Amino acid sequence: LFVISLFSIPFIHIFKIDRFKQDVDKLPVFAILCMFILPLLGAPDLNIGGKSLVEYFVYFMLGYVLLSNENVQQKLEKCRLILLLIGLIGTVTIILWWWGILQVPDLVYDIFLRFYGWSMILALLGMSRKYLNIKNRFTDYMSCSSFSVFLFQQSW
Repeated sequence: LFVISLFSIPFIHIFKIDRFKQDVDKLPVFAILCMFILPLLGAPDLNIGGKSLVEYFVYFMLGYVLLSNENVQQKLEKCRLILLLIGLIGTVTIILWWWGILQVPDLVYDIFLRFYGWSMILALLGMSRKYLNIKNRFTDYMSCSSFSVFLFQQSW
């Protein structure tokens, strides 16, 4: 993650331009859902031990460019039930594959797994923005003291 974040610094400076932010604001949820294709294209590149540095870089940048945008988060919150339904259908499909009821080529399985994972990430972000975005004394305290928890986790 450290190497990926260092490599992403020049790209982050490029995406700070307001024009890119306005373009991201205009993206429909369907286009955001189809963004699972970008990490899939980078999966075979710099593949070290089954982990692709390019794929994870693309996920990192999608999180920075797309998922940190307030308008995108609002869109995900509005479409959370549809995204959750897509994710649940994907869950049932994967279970059927594991049980051997459905047989598909490995390429189709890899594409579907990435689509399923991306749709569940979007669904969980939309659901958590709706139901977990609360403010009380406990969350105020944890917001102030979370840095020490981060440092403790980082040292392991």
